[in-house]
Amino acid sequence: MKRPSKPQCPIPNPQPAVPAARLLHGILLFFLTLAVALRPLLPGHRAEANLWVEMCVFVAAMAWLIRMAIAGRLRLARTGVGLPALALLALATLSTLRSPHPAKSLATLLEWLSYAGVLVALVNLTAEGGADRRFFLRLLWASAFAACLYGLFQQFVNLPLLQGQIQADSERVLAELRMSSRHIGELMARATGRIFSTFLLSNSFAGFLALVTPGFVGYALDRLGAGERRGAFVVASALWLVAALACLLLTYSKGGWVAFAVGGAAFCLMLGKDLLRRHARLVAAVVVGGVALFGLLLAVRVVPVQIFRDALPSLDVRAGYWRASLDMARDHPLGGVGLGAWGTHYPRYRPLLAHPAQDAHNDYLQVLAELGVPGLAAFLWLWAACLRSASSPSPDPRPPTPCPQHRSCPPFPRGMAYAAAVVAFILTTIAMATFSLAGWWDNDPEAKAWLDRLLTAGLLGAWALFFAALGRGEAAPPGVLCRKGLLCGLVAFLVHCAVDFDYQEPGVAFSAWVVAALAVRPRGEARELRLAPAAAIALAVAAVIAMAAFQFLLVRATGAATDRDVASLLLSDAMRAPSAQRRAELLADARQRYERALRGNPLDDSLRMEYADLLVSLLVPPDPSGRTRAEARAAASPELRLRLETPDDAALFRRAAELYERAGELNRAWAAPHIRIGGILFAAAHPDAGPAASRILLPIAERYAARRAPTGPNLPYLPAVAEFEAALACDPNNPSVLLMVAEARAKHGDPAAAAPARRALDIDAALRAADPGHKLCLKDDEVARARALAERTTPAGAKP
Repeated sequence: MKRPSKPQCPIPNPQPAVPAARLLHGILLFFLTLAVALRPLLPGHRAEANLWVEMCVFVAAMAWLIRMAIAGRLRLARTGVGLPALALLALATLSTLRSPHPAKSLATLLEWLSYAGVLVALVNLTAEGGADRRFFLRLLWASAFAACLYGLFQQFVNLPLLQGQIQADSERVLAELRMSSRHIGELMARATGRIFSTFLLSNSFAGFLALVTPGFVGYALDRLGAGERRGAFVVASALWLVAALACLLLTYSKGGWVAFAVGGAAFCLMLGKDLLRRHARLVAAVVVGGVALFGLLLAVRVVPVQIFRDALPSLDVRAGYWRASLDMARDHPLGGVGLGAWGTHYPRYRPLLAHPAQDAHNDYLQVLAELGVPGLAAFLWLWAACLRSASSPSPDPRPPTPCPQHRSCPPFPRGMAYAAAVVAFILTTIAMATFSLAGWWDNDPEAKAWLDRLLTAGLLGAWALFFAALGRGEAAPPGVLCRKGLLCGLVAFLVHCAVDFDYQEPGVAFSAWVVAALAVRPRGEARELRLAPAAAIALAVAAVIAMAAFQFLLVRATGAATDRDVASLLLSDAMRAPSAQRRAELLADARQRYERALRGNPLDDSLRMEYADLLVSLLVPPDPSGRTRAEARAAASPELRLRLETPDDAALFRRAAELYERAGELNRAWAAPHIRIGGILFAAAHPDAGPAASRILLPIAERYAARRAPTGPNLPYLPAVAEFEAALACDPNNPSVLLMVAEARAKHGDPAAAAPARRALDIDAALRAADPGHKLCLKDDEVARARALAERTTPAGAKP
């Protein structure tokens, strides 16, 4: 009897016959799955945490390269995106090599390389039939669902608890979050309602939701239009949309709302006249219902009217950032100020009334400032190529129904998805403790640990249930409406980039490139390059070496971050230590941790500043409260007093100065290291600083005198004057820095000491007139000191 023939499947075989190649394919698929699932769940403001996602992408990319080397051919799908991506990465690499802030530039470059890696890996893997595009889309949407649930948990549980913490002990909250007292107002504003979920800021969370929602809406409409009526799918889709829209609303991000509206309008326009005409009543009902619901929320004050009144002031604040970006680009039109270096250069270019910032709130202007005109041209070229490819009218071939009994059909590895989700949630706990209950549990820390684990497990369960509810995978590839939704999500992302910094937030930017990789359409046959045996071996060896080097970097960076976090916890415990002996033990342990962290991450300038602050706090005479670490942070304050009596004190002082100096070398445009050095030199020059102070300062003052001519008779204060003037060059419109210069010059005996004090008062008056709550306004005691200096007509320096 003749055996029946096997059903045909036109998709290329994704399971290579060679066992090594099959293993590499599994590694490639798993680590891509892990990266897509993990990225929205991991906050992006710490470089060492971002390395986990970058590790996943680089391992996947290296596995893909080694697999190609084993096959003896290098195949690349044609999308029209490769050349602009290479141009942008080349410019970014050159900018990193000449950056004044190498640590930040290197971290940003690694993030951009991971975007390119996920784009190449996803496009080629899905084009070859080795994976289903819907699989990765569902991973992204499941993680977005978990992020939305955590955002709602923040709204009703965590933010009220955070408000209680701030009211109970604001100093402890600031110390644990590594924030200064100037940020207390910002912290209170953050705790009063605007949810941010797993993202650092509410605006970034809103940008993420505007990116992923149109594609999911299109996907759900495709499934419903194809006759999908399963209750689990309908309920899961409805819950996803309700949670996403509720979170988008509760971010109170006006830019996010506008971006979402633009994406939604683009989606409606792309539906076509015939479809809109057939469903005109439904569309009208949705629009009217949405407007009515929004009006109701305004009426009951769920959405405060004040946020609309703040729209113009918010735009005016952003205008200051944009003006500074244009000034940077004017001074550095070809090479920019350096990749990732906008934040350190901004104080030098900040307009008089502008607010402090770390990002330009406009990704296009920030790329222009950091990479120059060529960088902006490459950036725009890249996204234009992505939109062109995603909107291409040529459809992908429609494969028949998958044949699960044959290994030659494209996989939809549900088991791998669940395994990757478990690993992703474990990594969020290890790397950042993302999902945790707010509040202090000093009396029962084990209970809090178990509650945090329960919260993480609940969100993991929600992730798995949502992924399962979408089903095993329909026969058709992503439909027309899903593709249009993905394209409109990219449009919303690019719109939001014009008013915020989505491309500087790895959680949003990485997800945007995942959406772009799944939206672009390969054109024609893939490019194929036959590899000679020697070239194939060289490619494989280079990939293995690159993978090993990155693993080494990951281990060193995460180890240094762990030591730094433990040191910070030890310092927090030392502030509440019951005895001086216990406090000394905790501080000694913290010092050891900081030293080990420095060996693990020698390029981290902020780590050196933090460790130096600790050393300075050890030189501050004890006070009744015992909180000397806060005083060390305000190292430029005239109230700072140091006791330098023994050789050990002198060694601590020199070590702190060395750390501050090295931090300034690692971030040459940063004013803070100069302020810190000037502060401790100012305190050491005080007559009550101790007998070792003069022995320390004398060679330092002579060295500074060789570089800057003294302008007063009191030579010990000259180093402080020089350092504060260096800080002023980095931040010329900061009244606090001007006051530091004035006070140091007055102690030095400089006749021109009153001029910077008057300038500080003038800027302070202008800031108060423009915005009484401006972050750079002088405090009341600073205003009094500035006025006292401004009224002096004779030098106030003591005689040597």
